[in-house]
Amino acid sequence: VRNKGLMYVMLHELLFGKYKSIRGGGKIKRMIIKQEKELRKGADEYIAKHGLPSGTDGDDRGVNFPRYVRVNVLRSNTEDVIKLLDEGCSANPGKTNGGPVEESSKSIIYADAHVPDLLVLPPSASSWLHQSHEAVKSGKIIL
Repeated sequence: VRNKGLMYVMLHELLFGKYKSIRGGGKIKRMIIKQEKELRKGADEYIAKHGLPSGTDGDDRGVNFPRYVRVNVLRSNTEDVIKLLDEGCSANPGKTNGGPVEESSKSIIYADAHVPDLLVLPPSASSWLHQSHEAVKSGKIIL
């Protein structure tokens, strides 16, 4: 197999994913499906012995991914957008999993270390940051 990463993703989808099947096709899928019975047996034995791998309980409601926002540097700069969004985070603290957000994570906004002009917001920002937000309408940020 030339693309081991793709194979691992397909195996995860087959054994632990939401649909318990591989969506799509190709040579790797055909190879995996030939061994599906043995793979499922091995996965069932692993689950019985060790429990489910983290993040694979079949219910993604407990997973909170950050909200990513790209700054349009033609219309604004990163510092101004951080100030604007920080005000929004403070005014709309939001909730996760039906409970309040931890106080320390309410207004944490920071620049991504690898992608220029990409901001990382708390997951609760998705509840108030959408297409009708002033910064999105004016073109300062891209969701």
